[in-house]
Amino acid sequence: MVKQITKISELIKNKTKLVRKRTAHRTAVFLQYYLNNKERKPIFILAARRTGSNLLLECLNSIPEVSFASEILNKKMYYGIRSQFISKAAVLRHIKYSISACKKITCGAKLIKAQLDDHRITLKDLENLFPIVSLKIAETTHVWQCTKPMSLPCMVTVNVQELLNYCIEIKLFYQRILSNAWLRERAVILSYEELSQAPQALFERVLFPFLTLPVSPVKNTLKKQNPKSLRELIRNYDEIVSLDRHPSTFQHYHLPPIGESDAFAREGQVMIG
Repeated sequence: MVKQITKISELIKNKTKLVRKRTAHRTAVFLQYYLNNKERKPIFILAARRTGSNLLLECLNSIPEVSFASEILNKKMYYGIRSQFISKAAVLRHIKYSISACKKITCGAKLIKAQLDDHRITLKDLENLFPIVSLKIAETTHVWQCTKPMSLPCMVTVNVQELLNYCIEIKLFYQRILSNAWLRERAVILSYEELSQAPQALFERVLFPFLTLPVSPVKNTLKKQNPKSLRELIRNYDEIVSLDRHPSTFQHYHLPPIGESDAFAREGQVMIG
């Protein structure tokens, strides 16, 4: 009984602290929007969880002319917004105010699929099985990002049907995004593998032209949390290895060509990662 009371008390305390911080933050961004609203060139990162969006965000914020907010729809963070008893219009205002609070003209925020779903707001070559394994490990260990090499002592069991459902859900998410013609003309698709292995080269080839910014050094401190192979991370690896090239687990996305003369028509809107 004492443990339960302590747990409830701690929960209330944390919730109260979150509400206070969120209220202060929302007041600050509201005032900044109306008192110091400047022209912005907003760009959004659209991604599923555990697909490298934190790495992309850190690389972007290392560029002097760029300022990106984090997960502004994350209901667990003070800079986010609750998902219940709130209108879609209020969510869209929150996005607008949060973008306005960014310090640079080239700015934006990260929008995660699960958070878009929470608020009812309608990657090239995902590494097949790895995102769901990474997600399960993060949910188990409560470690979502790290800045030094580490090997989390965790193995997971992956349910075959859960894996297939996850892959279908992610595929539909990206297909819905790419079905919008107006968005396709203003977007680039990024690969986590290329971003993690050669971020500078990817930025110079794709992102600096997309952002219409001069080339500059790209820095990041985030490290891959699990350098282990899938066999080392999944208890029932032998059970699911045959799904590695299943039509549902293999995912590849591309933007249709928009013509040589429109090579930069995609600038300034969305990065799908």
